[in-house]
Amino acid sequence: MRAEAIRVLTILGVISAIVLSVFAFLWGQPLYAGIAAVITIVPVGIAVTGVSNTNARIAMGATMPLYAALAVAVDSGSLWQMDMHMLFFAYLATLAVLADWRVIIAASAVTAVHHIGLNFLAPALVFPDGANFGRVLFHAAIVIVESAALVYLSVKVSSLFEEISKTHAEQHAQDAAKAAMEKERIERQLEAVTTFSEGLGHLSQGDFTYRVKLPASADAASTKLADAYNGSVDRLAQIIEEVRASAASVNNCSSEINAAATDLANRNEHQAANLEETAAATNNATGMVRKTAESADKAQANMSITNERAHQGGEVVRKAIEAMGSIESSSSEITQIIDVIDGIAFQTNLLALNAGVEAARAGEAGKGFAVVASEVRELAQRSANAARDIKELISKSTAQVGQGVSLVNETGELLEQIAQHLGAMNEEVVEIAGMASTQATDLEQVNLSIKSIDGMTQQNAAMVEETTAAARSLRGEAERLTELVSQLRTQKDSPADSDYAQAA
Repeated sequence: MRAEAIRVLTILGVISAIVLSVFAFLWGQPLYAGIAAVITIVPVGIAVTGVSNTNARIAMGATMPLYAALAVAVDSGSLWQMDMHMLFFAYLATLAVLADWRVIIAASAVTAVHHIGLNFLAPALVFPDGANFGRVLFHAAIVIVESAALVYLSVKVSSLFEEISKTHAEQHAQDAAKAAMEKERIERQLEAVTTFSEGLGHLSQGDFTYRVKLPASADAASTKLADAYNGSVDRLAQIIEEVRASAASVNNCSSEINAAATDLANRNEHQAANLEETAAATNNATGMVRKTAESADKAQANMSITNERAHQGGEVVRKAIEAMGSIESSSSEITQIIDVIDGIAFQTNLLALNAGVEAARAGEAGKGFAVVASEVRELAQRSANAARDIKELISKSTAQVGQGVSLVNETGELLEQIAQHLGAMNEEVVEIAGMASTQATDLEQVNLSIKSIDGMTQQNAAMVEETTAAARSLRGEAERLTELVSQLRTQKDSPADSDYAQAA
């Protein structure tokens, strides 16, 4: 600021020198123009060098009053000479911009020397009416008062400048400290970013063994972020291990389901073969019963038997009826078993549907598949047991039919004897023939039911094939999932990397 003030005062001095030179030449006093030029050398030199120390300021203070003294000398003998004394006070006031009390004292001293010296040596250069010491004292008093005020102002302004300079220095120091802290913080953040970038690079390559470890000087936010990152990687690694275990479990379960489905298919095939044999046996039994009915029809033409033989024949017929009743009871039991098999087939269908749904949801590790497979195996076992029961009942029915045939044969023989003695037994023989025909019809219904069971068994076999295909597909997906997960490395895969990786 003082350097700027020196430049302003220099400009004022140059302007003053130019004005004084103009008036000096106008009034025929070129010497004063040269003096003005010489005086101006001092402020111009100071301004050009850029010096603003104490000596330079005092030199400026001693130079500026000389322009006023030169103006008083140029106007010597004119009415303006006394007015030119006002320039001393004006130039003295302008020196306050240097904010240095020593400059004011120097200017006041030059003014005092000028007035006192010239008052005695060359009074015409000071006052128009000659020497006047009283006027010198009066001017001195005014200069002293103004100088005192300017000195006070300069001291205050100088103190203010010092405080401002001190404040600026402190602020600069604080700014430098803040800049250093900010630089250090940015460097720590860059270091943290570099470390996190390296961690993300490992993560992008499927490496979950890398852990971020920041230096102790890292800020709290970076440390918190590092903890969150490491926690997330730990959790991801745990999830990957769980997925890997689940994939292996799904693979094993799909293998078991495939084996169970294959076994069930074999059992269904065997059951279908047994049902075909049972149907063939039932057809044979039906043919035999119909032949029995035909024989009964032929026997009614030869009925003639005594009452005793007729009674015996009635007893035989009664036994035949009981045997046929047993056949009917067995047929009823077969119907019940068929109902059970039908229910099992229906449930098997639903379970197969559920198995397909569970296969579609294999992303949940296929846990439901094990339950469905277990139910399918249980129903298959029940179906096999029911098939065996049917076989036993059919065998029993066949035996009873054979017994019925034997009894009917006995009845035929008795009826032959009865036909010789009693033609009245014709109606009973007709009734026996009708019962045999009815039994044949019932056996045909049983045969149809067995064929229906065989068709359902074939459908079950087809569904088992679909289940097997779904299990194979599930196994393939599980193997694919296992292959994908195996590409990711966790700390269980790399025990040597269990410690946190250090930051780069």
